[in-house]
Amino acid sequence: MELREAAIAKIQHLPESLLQEISDFIDFVAAKHSVAAELKASPDLAERWSAWLQDVDALDAIPSKPTGDYPQHLIEKYRQQGLEF
Repeated sequence: MELREAAIAKIQHLPESLLQEISDFIDFVAAKHSVAAELKASPDLAERWSAWLQDVDALDAIPSKPTGDYPQHLIEKYRQQGLEF
């Protein structure tokens, strides 16, 4: 008996209540392998992602200066609780 026939025979012996779960799993496996096939078909995708990540890593992140006294009040609150900075 072929693998396909064996799988179909197993599915046919399952109760009706499990068929939706089996169908969902088949859809999941098909989608997973479809994405993998797309990635293999376009090898430059990994290169483009790598280049994009390198560009992002090279960006200079300039933190904004705090406005108001909230940061100072927060530090004072933590110090009152016994935390040190």
